[in-house]
Amino acid sequence: MTVPQWMIETIQEARDLYGVGGAEWNITVSVSDKPGGKSDASGYAKTDSIYKNAHIELSCDLKDDEDGRQIIHHEIFHVAHSEVKDMVNHMIDNVDEDKQEFFIGLFDNVCERMVQTVTRSICSKVEKKNDIDG
Repeated sequence: MTVPQWMIETIQEARDLYGVGGAEWNITVSVSDKPGGKSDASGYAKTDSIYKNAHIELSCDLKDDEDGRQIIHHEIFHVAHSEVKDMVNHMIDNVDEDKQEFFIGLFDNVCERMVQTVTRSICSKVEKKNDIDG
């Protein structure tokens, strides 16, 4: 499936906002009915922070509205903070195996809430600015 133009524009806007807009990051994007292999997912980001590569899958059901744009910002923000996630995962690798699942779940839950909060706030500001700029 072809990535719609509004998604491409929103992706570039989000890349610029979160500091991953330049040539340093190679980010590819596709649309799917099952982002990350999950039929109930709206988006999925797979990152490699060492080589600065990322692939984002977005649901083909996303609409060009505030929710759709927020989901794109959400996935781009995952790319932007992927070095932190990789560092935490590396530290968790050094924890006893029986505790790893607990720490991974804890970090993932905190991380998702933080990403949601930050991207909602920024998207709200962007939407207001776009309304003013017309």
